[in-house]
Amino acid sequence: LEMEKKVYNCYNHSRIATSLNDIGNVYENMGDNQKALENYQQAYEIQKVVFIGEKNLTDIAITLSNMGNIYEKNSDFQKALKFYEEALAIEYE
Repeated sequence: LEMEKKVYNCYNHSRIATSLNDIGNVYENMGDNQKALENYQQAYEIQKVVFIGEKNLTDIAITLSNMGNIYEKNSDFQKALKFYEEALAIEYE
């Protein structure tokens, strides 16, 4: 991740968001939901900047769904549903 930040010479690059999502997936698989959520949230913040005005927002939908997964695992079903619905709305656009 640090190498990507140097290579792309900026923090707001789609490849960095992808790496953050991947790191979040690893933390989720390890059972560290808090760290997973932190990485997904960072990825989402980058994606909002990078993909603004784009037609294909699949990456954002995936990140939102990942965050929904964490909230569901934490039994916060209302938040999980909110993120799943946002992801679904993006896919329908």
